[in-house]
Amino acid sequence: FLHGCVNRNCDIYLDELQSDLENVCGAQASLSMIWKTLKRSGFQMKKLTRQAIERSAQKRAEYLLKIDTFYESEQLVFVDESAADRRTTYRNRAW
Repeated sequence: FLHGCVNRNCDIYLDELQSDLENVCGAQASLSMIWKTLKRSGFQMKKLTRQAIERSAQKRAEYLLKIDTFYESEQLVFVDESAADRRTTYRNRAW
């Protein structure tokens, strides 16, 4: 049952598997038991990565060449802007 659920919905959470197991099969299992069962069966949680649709290796190379031509490394400042929006609620791990 667990294998089928994970194969149909690879980003399902353990508590959702637990609920489905109880609702469909009438069986109760702890989250750790479900985790260990999946792990023994060869399933691993992996981090999902998303790539921009407009991603272009050529444009990236052109940009790096431009930066390298016109600026010294001492002139560059990089800022990491962390934000929360509707995209940060997407599931980022899957089986």
